[in-house]
Amino acid sequence: MSFEQKIKQGQAAFAGGQFKEAEDFFRQAAKLKAESPVAYYWLGEALKRQSKNDDALKAYELSLKYNPLNVLTTIKKAYLIQNTGGEKVDWNYLLTYVTKVMETEKTGENYYARGLIHGYLDNTKAAKEDFEEAFKLVGDVYSDLQVNLGYIYLRLARSYHTLSKFDEALDYYTKAITVGTKDIGAFYNRAVLYYTSKKTKEAINDFEKAMELDVKRALNYGDLGHYLGNCYLLEKQYDNAIKYFKISMEHKKTDFSVCQALAVLYREKSQLKDAIETYSTYIAHNPKNADAFFERSIFYAELKDEQNALKDCQKALELNPDHPEACRVLKGYEAFVTQSPELLTMGTEFIQLNPTRADGYVARALIYDMFKFSDATLQDLNKAIELDKENPQHYLQRAFVFLKKSELRSPQNAIPDLKKAIELKTENIPLVHAVLGECYFELKQYDNAFKNFELAEQHASKSKSPIEKQFFTGIGQWLEKTKYFVEENPEWFLVRALFFLEAKDQKEHQKAIPYLEKAIELKTTATHFCYARLDELYLQGKEAAEAIKKANRGITTMNMFRTQGGNTVRIVHSIEEALDALDADRNGPTGPCNIL
Repeated sequence: MSFEQKIKQGQAAFAGGQFKEAEDFFRQAAKLKAESPVAYYWLGEALKRQSKNDDALKAYELSLKYNPLNVLTTIKKAYLIQNTGGEKVDWNYLLTYVTKVMETEKTGENYYARGLIHGYLDNTKAAKEDFEEAFKLVGDVYSDLQVNLGYIYLRLARSYHTLSKFDEALDYYTKAITVGTKDIGAFYNRAVLYYTSKKTKEAINDFEKAMELDVKRALNYGDLGHYLGNCYLLEKQYDNAIKYFKISMEHKKTDFSVCQALAVLYREKSQLKDAIETYSTYIAHNPKNADAFFERSIFYAELKDEQNALKDCQKALELNPDHPEACRVLKGYEAFVTQSPELLTMGTEFIQLNPTRADGYVARALIYDMFKFSDATLQDLNKAIELDKENPQHYLQRAFVFLKKSELRSPQNAIPDLKKAIELKTENIPLVHAVLGECYFELKQYDNAFKNFELAEQHASKSKSPIEKQFFTGIGQWLEKTKYFVEENPEWFLVRALFFLEAKDQKEHQKAIPYLEKAIELKTTATHFCYARLDELYLQGKEAAEAIKKANRGITTMNMFRTQGGNTVRIVHSIEEALDALDADRNGPTGPCNIL
């Protein structure tokens, strides 16, 4: 391998940070050409990078022995002597000398050497100009020139950043990164500038690159996590936002804004217990923050944990007797418990303080509803929807106004609001479909009713657990419905059978059979009615054998049924007579009729 090849391999290893391998190649090159200043210059560079300063100094001296006028080697040797505690260098004298040399020798090496001197003298702009010129001429030879150019760009960027000249700072941070700097600050500071200029995707890339480079954990992870959490929050990538806010909170235990941001994200994901835990973690380190107790009380209230909500609210007031929100909530709770008309005044005051917030109008609407002021309730809900058209709860609340027993009752008017709530993906889809089904059923639109009951069951049965139908009728008050939308509820199958039995086309009646059978299997309270209808349907379908099989409930003769109403027992001899008896006794003065 030739001398030139050894030098090139050594330079490649040096550029890749493999300084021991580079040293070996340069030593081999020096053996091939014992009087080569180039081999000894590069050997000195490789040794210096390994902190072998004495050996590096000897290599520089050998390089200068064979080329005494080499300015770059002179500068590198002088800096090494000064940096290791030796004689201080008169950099101004060297600057004058190099500038004189460059009147006749404007080489890349000399520009590089003068740039170094300007750098040592903090002449940053002059250093930049010389390094850029050197980079054009010999940038492919001196890999450390690239490093030094990046360093100068970084110094300029920080200077402009300090002077609030953000465009110039951003430009030089980018130049530093482009020439290959691995400085953490270059990426972190540029990310901050991207963040402040609302370029969140670019900010995310630079923040995460800074984290990747920060092997010694020198960064402030409290701030870094906070920035990244905000960026991902703006990008609506909530899982990543939560990840970084949690990192931030681990390092910034007293920063309430991080706690609040994390809690808001948990609310967005309906993870209210995690939000409460977040506040609890913060409170453990900051037990005198009244706002933390008050905000945790709100999440307890949303979970209907009234006891802890009141306890936290009272604690907030204890820590800050003038806490406006805590005062208002406790006063409102007291007024609600006593159903004081003062609630109306409080609702109006809240709206006056926050005229553009929909929740104020919703709160007052609920108060109006408590006092049965239907028109005023509807008016405030209309205003809430006007201010916040994308909140499904507002539409649900207005629909329920139309479904209550008042002069405003109108299932027809409730239907569009219920549909809109579904469109906006309200949390309780089964509930809304079920209520829609009831509306259509009341309006005798049986096809639509059946479709919505079917949809309610499909959505709810996925969880295999009862879902209570709940309507918000006042502050902290929920009205529980009786139906459960689960596969094992016999009444659902009975309702579905009734839809088919209501049809004018008798062929549709046969579709009720499997639903009536399922209702009996699940022990419906209307077993007698199901058996009677089934027997009638089997006979209509000319399935007499199946009718006997299904109808045999311990009675020896198929056409002999006993119906008991009050104190009378009648023997009947046909399905028709049994049905007539059932209908008569069920509605008659003697009470309900049971088939025995």
